[in-house]
Amino acid sequence: MSDEHNPLEVDGGKPFEAKDADKGEAAWTDRDAPGDSPDEGIPPPPPEPIPLIEISEEQVRGVLRAQGALLHGTAAVEKDSTEWVYLQADLDAIVPPLTRIVNRYDVLARAMAHGDFLAIALGMAGYGKRSLEERAAGLARAQAAVAAEPTGQADGFEYVGPVPG
Repeated sequence: MSDEHNPLEVDGGKPFEAKDADKGEAAWTDRDAPGDSPDEGIPPPPPEPIPLIEISEEQVRGVLRAQGALLHGTAAVEKDSTEWVYLQADLDAIVPPLTRIVNRYDVLARAMAHGDFLAIALGMAGYGKRSLEERAAGLARAQAAVAAEPTGQADGFEYVGPVPG
């Protein structure tokens, strides 16, 4: 049953013939109309993946130190204590597993890659808070000193100086 013009025996099957082929004109379909791109409607390829980031224990340690210093400056009752400050033993226990966890999750590693910026921000916030507290204490001392100066008043009377005579 095979026909040499229709070797696959497709129903209705005449072989493809270009329209107006004898005039030298191409037969365009709607899909291939001039001006249309065959790639139109196909999304562009995804961007190259960003290489994985490996976070070091020292990066994690630096962020924790800055965070502890900020918390100490903000929340410590006794400023000479170690409240909220990570001690070396604390860092030795926390940093290795935390670093492994951070490196397991790409999102965490990318966030921690900005750890230097975070450490600077935490350090600057602590510096700003401490400086404002010291300024407020200095102003309070200055106001107390002015209030303690003699004003020339005694028993509700104000000294105005010698009376012209």
